[in-house]
Amino acid sequence: MKFEVAGLAELESTAKKILQEAKEEKIFLFYGGMGAGKTTLINKLCELLGTKDHTSSPTFSIVNEYELEDGSIYHFDFYRLKNQMKLLIWVMKIIFILGIIVL
Repeated sequence: MKFEVAGLAELESTAKKILQEAKEEKIFLFYGGMGAGKTTLINKLCELLGTKDHTSSPTFSIVNEYELEDGSIYHFDFYRLKNQMKLLIWVMKIIFILGIIVL
């Protein structure tokens, strides 16, 4: 899927389209430069998925967890992981966690 968002006014409708088209998918990957709005879009997705938690960029923590009524959302930011082995370890950890949403 590829979506382009021209401004904040389109954010909620784009987030809804992503969730509708994703159906049962639980892993989402977002690509874009620094300041492109990835975290802002992810914040809206988290809101639509039902989290009441404060959402923010996990650039320094690498992962943030947001609670849902029936599970959790794990928001990863691999920007700082320059080493492919570190990335592989994180991906392996994701694989071993079942029933989660990964952004």
